[in-house]
Amino acid sequence: MRVAIFGFATLGLCLAASTQIPQSLTHPPIFPPKDWQHGISTGDILFGPRPTKTPELMPSLANGYVGTIPGVDNVYLAGIYCKTSLALIFPGSQRCRIPVPAALSVSLKGAQSAGVALDIRRGLVMERLLLNTSSAAVITQRWYAHRSRPSLLVSEIVVNNTVSDTVLSISLDSAHSSPSSDIDFKETTVPAASDEHSQKFLVVSGAVKHPEDGDTVKVVAYAFTPLPTTPLQVPARTSRIFTFISSFRTTLDSVNPAAAASDDLARGVESGALLDEHVAAWSEMWSKGGVEVDNATLGAALNSSLYYMLSSVREGMNWPVGPGGLPTNGYWGNGFWDNDMWAMPSLLPWWPELSRVGVKYRVERIPEASMYARKRKAKGLLLPWQTASTGKEVDLVPFANVLENHVGGDVALLLRNLWDATHDAEYLANEAAPLAYGICDYYVSIAVQRGTGSEAHYSIEGVVPPDEYAIGFPIPYSGVNDAVFTNAGASLACSFAASVAQLLNATDRAASILRWTEFSEKVLIATENIGTEDEFHPEYRGYPHGNRWMGGKVKQADAVLLGFPLDWRTLSAKVRRNDLLKYEPVYDPKGPAMTASMHTVGWLELNETARADQWFQSSQGNMQPPFAVWTESKEVLQHKSLRDEGCYNFLTGAGGFIQSVVYGYGGLRYRKEGLYFKPTLLEGASWLTFRGVNFRSGKYTIFASLSTSTICVQKVPGVAMEVVTSSGKVMPAPAAQGSCLDITGGVRAGLLLRVKV
Repeated sequence: MRVAIFGFATLGLCLAASTQIPQSLTHPPIFPPKDWQHGISTGDILFGPRPTKTPELMPSLANGYVGTIPGVDNVYLAGIYCKTSLALIFPGSQRCRIPVPAALSVSLKGAQSAGVALDIRRGLVMERLLLNTSSAAVITQRWYAHRSRPSLLVSEIVVNNTVSDTVLSISLDSAHSSPSSDIDFKETTVPAASDEHSQKFLVVSGAVKHPEDGDTVKVVAYAFTPLPTTPLQVPARTSRIFTFISSFRTTLDSVNPAAAASDDLARGVESGALLDEHVAAWSEMWSKGGVEVDNATLGAALNSSLYYMLSSVREGMNWPVGPGGLPTNGYWGNGFWDNDMWAMPSLLPWWPELSRVGVKYRVERIPEASMYARKRKAKGLLLPWQTASTGKEVDLVPFANVLENHVGGDVALLLRNLWDATHDAEYLANEAAPLAYGICDYYVSIAVQRGTGSEAHYSIEGVVPPDEYAIGFPIPYSGVNDAVFTNAGASLACSFAASVAQLLNATDRAASILRWTEFSEKVLIATENIGTEDEFHPEYRGYPHGNRWMGGKVKQADAVLLGFPLDWRTLSAKVRRNDLLKYEPVYDPKGPAMTASMHTVGWLELNETARADQWFQSSQGNMQPPFAVWTESKEVLQHKSLRDEGCYNFLTGAGGFIQSVVYGYGGLRYRKEGLYFKPTLLEGASWLTFRGVNFRSGKYTIFASLSTSTICVQKVPGVAMEVVTSSGKVMPAPAAQGSCLDITGGVRAGLLLRVKV
């Protein structure tokens, strides 16, 4: 077992090998190629038929800079937005669509698909192709968004003709990509610096036609290798790889995007090692950490979810992760609370630097948040419900969503968790402090003082909480009062702001600290049946009156979020249980998957594993086979409705699922006093390993079985640490690289890793 802890050879034990895809999914049945079967058996590869009816269910490609889905006629770039509108009235913002270059959509004439694979470990989408000939050649097309050369999308045709005595001739085709209605693209002259490639590349450049209101005009350029006009020739008894590259650049990162795209493409062509570089970059990413478990299904589900999430972020690209990630225009590619509440916490234990990209985005747009607060006659920072390039509110239907002002609390929660996980002083002073101060000032400025004496409290009125069915009644979108999640988030924001000011010894903020602390302690957290066995938290004062327009249904987990992720300080086990039971019967069964994930965590906190397992299984209903692509609703065909927009590659749901494993079955919590780990074994599993968990300046691997827990040091921290068991026993934490400490008790025993007292 100790070998498994440091056995970085696996991402997690996953789906057992399947020799045939069921005929109900495709006709005729397809068989995994022999050279892919080992990867399928270890869970590194997900295999299945090409989803021709719903191409959005193909595995996606992205690297935090550029994203697409093979077979879907769109390419998207991080940070490139354009103005959109609803009925020519309400202005908004969406990702600008870029046509798919011929080098990316290249295909083989007359070829038939023999199956598609997502290689999770290597970050590749592959398709085995059959020609309508008697040739025994093995042909694979593979696509990847280059991880270490972020401007490149690569398509390769790999032909193995080693068993044939004849030359193989292959004719190419390319799907026509419709012009972009967002960018005025035109072929451009290759800059002088790249003249030597002028006969090899095609370069296209254009300006965004209609920038987001208040935004500067962005220029986008892409260069690509043209397709040969004659068939490809593969001599007998040889193999060949034909590489087609597309490169994308914008004025966000280059003065002359056309020149930069052309130069990036030239360097890619000259590299000769593009695939090796890309695979090495993904290998480095995976080496930083992960979850290992002897559960056949979970490994594939978890690792593919992490792949899709990681594909949409990269350090230095400071943009929030939208609900549909970078490869889609789901929810217009805008930033919502989804980034701070669902996406970033799923990466925090292993990639804290990536969890900060959305925070940096918010910091860079503090002036816009300040202006927005003043526009709403408030102080501090009002973080918009929906944001894109400029940081301004870009909701297409502002009257419907402008009341969803819980985003500040969501961001504050992420700020607090990042601090508790890293204790990065530079982050605290330059990112956490200005945001936390401004967020708290906003909530204090909109709060209303109610009651007198011991009943005195602060109320926040006229809001729409995470339950988007709580719109108020009888006037729609009049909102509800004292939503528990909104108020608790505001309290958390102010408590954290006060702590930050004290940590930074901000003596000039003494008065603010008193004001923030008072507000944090006195903002109303609605509670009913206080002191009885039936005590619970109503979603808001007067619940469920404000949900009457939706028949009393609740769209998604809301009040139950007090337990997790808010980690509410006074929540008893009795009330936690009552909250879970209160809302389970009233959820919309077609609501998003995060509800099931949060109830999984809740029941695990209460040691009711059977209930947790049921919710955990339910959450995976939004993960579409065979490539584990998340969708907003359980339906394969996503479509807009009054309930939601319908979103493929729904990273919000993926984030909730990852959190149910990490913070639910792992029981991991970053808190002021240290790192908690209280694991529960997944159904059918006998052990669980969290590899490479970051805490303060150290890095740890934690293993748990039925009888024993083990904590090992991967990176030595800069301070002495100690371990406290659930029984209260205090022991020195392992201090040397590779050293371990065994703790009797195993799962559910729990431990706290903290700085030595």
